[in-house]
Amino acid sequence: MVLLVLIVLVVNKHGLMRLMKLQQEQRLLDAEVAALLERSARLREQRHRLENDMTYIERLAREKYRMVKRGEKVFRVIKDQNRNLETGPDRD
Repeated sequence: MVLLVLIVLVVNKHGLMRLMKLQQEQRLLDAEVAALLERSARLREQRHRLENDMTYIERLAREKYRMVKRGEKVFRVIKDQNRNLETGPDRD
């Protein structure tokens, strides 16, 4: 009789196994919510900086979109992959 009660408590749809599964699902959902809240905070901070921080906007424009101010000169450094760095171009 006791064995039957234990089986019913553990296996039925409202039993211990179901409770454990729901608790695991709750932990996963809590972690997902925490990650989304963190992402939301980062996005709010970025929006605030885009609306108010001209230095940040300028840096973003230069780094991400390769923009320059009027009158500035752009120098591009081209790496020579065929050049031997130890001997240099004039040494052999």
